[in-house]
Amino acid sequence: MRALATIAVLALGCTACAGLAGDGRVEAELLHRSAFCGRDDPRPALTLITDQAAFAATWQRISGTALPRPAMPQVNFGRRLVAVVELGSRRHGGSSLEATGSDAVVRRGTVALPVAAREPEPGMLTTTVLSAPCMAFALDRDGIDVVSALGIPAAVPPAHDR
Repeated sequence: MRALATIAVLALGCTACAGLAGDGRVEAELLHRSAFCGRDDPRPALTLITDQAAFAATWQRISGTALPRPAMPQVNFGRRLVAVVELGSRRHGGSSLEATGSDAVVRRGTVALPVAAREPEPGMLTTTVLSAPCMAFALDRDGIDVVSALGIPAAVPPAHDR
C-alpha cells in the first residue's frame, strides 16, 4: 500500500511540476472532505460529475456519516464540474487525503488537483478502524479537457445541466 501511495504522490508531484511553466491555475473549491466516504474498493478513484442527479447521489454517499449531515452545495453544472478524489477503503487509521493548495495547476487543458495521499509509515502503530478518505472539489470547466489526481487522469464529460 505504501508503494501505491508513493507512486500516486510522485505522479501528482510530477504533473504539478510540469504545470508550473504551463498555462496557469484555476481555483479548486473544496466542497467536502471526510475520513469515511463509503467506498468499499481499496483502489484510489477520481470521479468527475457534470450533472445535478449524479452529484446528489454521490453527495448522499460521501456525506452520509457526517452528523449533522452537511447541506449539498449548489453547483452550476453549465459552467462547473465536481471532482471527487477517493483514496479507497483502508482497514487501519492514519491514511488521509490532504489539500496541498487552493488552486489547481492547468497545463494544455489538463488540471492537476491540489491533493496528496498520506499513508502511515511501515511499522508505525495504527488504530484498527475502517476508513475511506475522500475530497470533493468544484472547478470551472472552461478549457479543461482532463482532470488528474493521485496519478489518475479522467476525461471531462460534456455538461448536462445548463
